[in-house]
Amino acid sequence: MATLTINLIDGEFNLEDAREILIDLINKKIQFHSLKSHEKWERSGTVDVNGHNRIKKLEEARTQILELTNANTSKESHLRISSFIHISELDGV
Repeated sequence: MATLTINLIDGEFNLEDAREILIDLINKKIQFHSLKSHEKWERSGTVDVNGHNRIKKLEEARTQILELTNANTSKESHLRISSFIHISELDGV
């Protein structure tokens, strides 16, 4: 079974850059799930419950990121961000 780990984000960022990186990433994921949900609705007329739940969780994460980056008003503040993507092949799916 093939596996792969990618170090997507790894570094220290000022608050503005950290906010931009994280919010852009989350917004892209929300856009992806919204599009897939809309496609499912158009094809079958059914609601994508999993997609809607994922969007809700991503929106909550976006709010938390904004609260974290807005709470600290010091321009000198930095955040350390590490993000890894683990990919593994699924058999029989």
